[in-house]
Amino acid sequence: MLTALLFPPGFISYKTENWLILVENKLGEKMGDKREKIKEFEVMVADVIHEAHDTATLILFTGNDILNYEPGHFLTISPHQFPALSRWVNYLEYMKGKKEPARAYSMSSSPDEKYLAVTVKEERYVPCVTPYPPLLSPILACRTYKGQRMVITGFTGPYAFAEKLRNESDESFTHLCRKRSSAKLQHH
Repeated sequence: MLTALLFPPGFISYKTENWLILVENKLGEKMGDKREKIKEFEVMVADVIHEAHDTATLILFTGNDILNYEPGHFLTISPHQFPALSRWVNYLEYMKGKKEPARAYSMSSSPDEKYLAVTVKEERYVPCVTPYPPLLSPILACRTYKGQRMVITGFTGPYAFAEKLRNESDESFTHLCRKRSSAKLQHH
């Protein structure tokens, strides 16, 4: 088994049983001319998988929409669509002096799967460390339920695993991410 460890910007480490090879990643693609138009989807939460007390994977059903995304892409969710957050949104917009942006979540599903999936870890407010309380992650990670409807926007991202590398290799890949995001890089 070959494992590809990605070290942005621009390097890939290939590890076989006895070797660890670091090479410049000339096959990672910036999405240029191939980028599909970003669009909104109304989704229904088909399942919520509680991975830990503060982490959940949301399985999202899009109906008959064609899902055209690449491993490494993300979707966004706007906090403005949740009535329970309206007071917090208003407060944070007043305090920050600008509109609250949509939050980006890396896809944890593979493009060949029937449903979309994102894994969300609840962010915590830490006094004197985080300037504002988290807005959307607590709701998504701990209070999302089956059958809930929401609007997502997708799909995009500055990095996508190169189709050329996926198609020319007989090996499987494991994509390691830093921070809280994760994305499957499936190869068949």
